Amino acid sequence: MNLRTDKLIIFFLLLYFSRLDGRVHFSGNKLKYLHKDRAVNLIGRAVLKNNNNRLTAAKMTVYRAKKYAVARGGVRFRNSKRRTSYAGSYINYDYDNEIVTALGGAAIKNKEEMINVYADKITGYIISEKAYAYTNVKVKVYNENKAVIYGNRGIYKKKEGLFIMYGDVWLTNYNNGSTNIISGECVRYHTSETNETTYKCLTNVIIYTTDDENRIYGQKVIHYPDRRVTYITGSPRLENTNDNITLSAGWFERYDDENKMLAKKKVLVETAEYTAHAAWGTYDIDKQTAYLRGNPFVESTENIFYSEEIIFDMQKEKIQMRRQINGSLKENSRDLTRTVNN
Repeated sequence: MNLRTDKLIIFFLLLYFSRLDGRVHFSGNKLKYLHKDRAVNLIGRAVLKNNNNRLTAAKMTVYRAKKYAVARGGVRFRNSKRRTSYAGSYINYDYDNEIVTALGGAAIKNKEEMINVYADKITGYIISEKAYAYTNVKVKVYNENKAVIYGNRGIYKKKEGLFIMYGDVWLTNYNNGSTNIISGECVRYHTSETNETTYKCLTNVIIYTTDDENRIYGQKVIHYPDRRVTYITGSPRLENTNDNITLSAGWFERYDDENKMLAKKKVLVETAEYTAHAAWGTYDIDKQTAYLRGNPFVESTENIFYSEEIIFDMQKEKIQMRRQINGSLKENSRDLTRTVNN
């Protein structure tokens, strides 16, 4: 047989087997039918199409009885209706239920949501628009709020505009030259256009920036990158990495544009020698200074002082008290004698 005859045979075989699978069509440069497995081997520019789905690869085996395809080499899967594509070293495709499993450098790319997902393994459910990512998961957001999320496993719910990451999670959010880093056990990222973009970080959360000496701890963090505002709850506290000084409260609100933080409910500033109390206060991150208000007072083992406002310089470990100062100071006490100013 000549080359032209071979091509004609391949064409009619492809046409015949494609019709047997109804709405599924496949093609390739070479075809081999495996009678025992009821499968078709496609070699060279292999393509499988069904509904709005298109699977392409260098090699592909289509198991017609199981309605299943295995693709290897330069594999790409795309759903044109939902504008979502999958890639990997190889892809297993259940074309009857429209389930994609990508392995080996697996990736999801969604241009509409401007989000990419990478992992060792990704299983996508095309009809329900959900995907599950496993091991070495990385999510890259490349809209105006650039961010990268790392974790052990994740769930992508496209209809809800939501990605949930679990495990030892790290979120890096790039903001006006500085880099916010948030770690925890769970991060929820909303990407939907109908909702404001948010990061919700849960359980043993730590937040800091690359150019800041402080660390903020809490059990729940909600970050709004559009407004550049972060809310921290769950016994939040701020620790200075260079000194043994902590600021704690029932609630923190951090404002990135002003680089300041509002502390509410039972505010405490603690050092090795003394503790300052207040109902609320503000913390200037650049100046590393806390401004305590709402019946503030400072105490040590033997001394206690009240005033209308207490200014605490964490860098210099210096306290300044303003207006209506009263309290007690022992004559021989070393505490506060050099730090209290009228």
